[in-house]
Amino acid sequence: MDRGNSGQVGVWTARYANGTGYDVFAANNTYYGQWSTGTSWNQFVGMHADTRNLAFPSTYDPPHGNCRAYAATDGSLAVNLTTAQPCTTNLGPWRRAQHGLHAYKTVMVNGVHRPPCTVRSVGLSCSVLYATGGDNGEWVHD
Repeated sequence: MDRGNSGQVGVWTARYANGTGYDVFAANNTYYGQWSTGTSWNQFVGMHADTRNLAFPSTYDPPHGNCRAYAATDGSLAVNLTTAQPCTTNLGPWRRAQHGLHAYKTVMVNGVHRPPCTVRSVGLSCSVLYATGGDNGEWVHD
């Protein structure tokens, strides 16, 4: 991945819901990437540049078709709703996860799992997602 000059750098791990594995992600100020087998990074496609933060719900499990993840950039908050089995997080499709704001300079995104929890449908989690904006306040999704 090329090193840019905007956004934030970081490294994240996302543990599979069943505990049998994990994925590694990184940001270089401009783009997000997912570590692939071997010696390469696969760049995320379909989202705004200028990285800020990633968040993964406790239901994250690519081998079983749950690649839901959230990516914060200075241009929007994006969500990956891939359900193919197995799925590849970096390819998406990544979509805007904000509603009612023309632009949202996301600074940080994070989530918490809220026990006790009763999930009525497969693939749903009991997570609360929090995002902070540089100019537009905070955003919460329950």
